[in-house]
Amino acid sequence: MAPKNEITVEWQEDYSTGIAKLDEQHKTIISYLNEFNALAMSDDKRAISAILIKLLGYTLTHFLDEEISMYAARYTEFEKHRNEHNRFFFELRSLYIKFEGGNNSRLVCAEIASTLKEWFITHISDTDKKYGPFLASLEP
Repeated sequence: MAPKNEITVEWQEDYSTGIAKLDEQHKTIISYLNEFNALAMSDDKRAISAILIKLLGYTLTHFLDEEISMYAARYTEFEKHRNEHNRFFFELRSLYIKFEGGNNSRLVCAEIASTLKEWFITHISDTDKKYGPFLASLEP
């Protein structure tokens, strides 16, 4: 049996942006992140690859939804926020390529898990929390 990866994330109300659609997307990302974590130390490279592809695709969709909302609302931090998304997505994509390239899969999985958790928690807790009140103030 493979060692258990203990890097999990649980939704906390403190993560809420106040925008229901985006909070639901954050919860889905957490679900995918935890699904990845459950597989990360296994030898099932195909399953790990499949969840990483799901995570990449869903994260990109989420980023686009956030950016469209911010752009439409003329959010003053839009460019900065979008740049954070771009940097993170590039990093995640690079780690996926490294994983698929066969470079010590378990080590790369540990790096992916750590990167995902750290980025997700800090990005939502800081950057995303800033746009929530702004967007919510514009709702009728």
